[in-house]
Amino acid sequence: MIVHHAQAVVMGDIVKGRLTDSKVRGIADRIRDEQKPEMRGMATTLRSWGEKVPVEATNPTLGSRSGHSHHSMPGMATQAELDELSRAKGADVDRLYLDLMIDHHEGALKMCTTLGDKGADERTGELGDEIHVTQSKQITQMKAMRTRL
Repeated sequence: MIVHHAQAVVMGDIVKGRLTDSKVRGIADRIRDEQKPEMRGMATTLRSWGEKVPVEATNPTLGSRSGHSHHSMPGMATQAELDELSRAKGADVDRLYLDLMIDHHEGALKMCTTLGDKGADERTGELGDEIHVTQSKQITQMKAMRTRL
């Protein structure tokens, strides 16, 4: 999930200063700001288990530049989609960001459901529940924004 969150941060960085709609700008900022502390918490948990922490935990953009592919994770944007987001202009930035982030969040919900079915660690389960609640609400908000745009 660290790698998944890192891509949300990267997408937020790609559109920072380029979004034309104030509500889209607000949710993009919120998503980016929420993902970073969650990534730090996940990294702390992994370290406490003696597990390796993905480099994206401290440098979200490094994974995409290093050629690592995590596109098997639900909702992950492809490099071509990220490139398209980088090239988009005007209101197309807002629409494409929303399309990609809705898919991204829906992928996270699938991962949280799997965690709930298979997870045994209480802290991890609680984080998954929190992510599920927050991102479900954000999906609803983003779909409304997308319809409006």
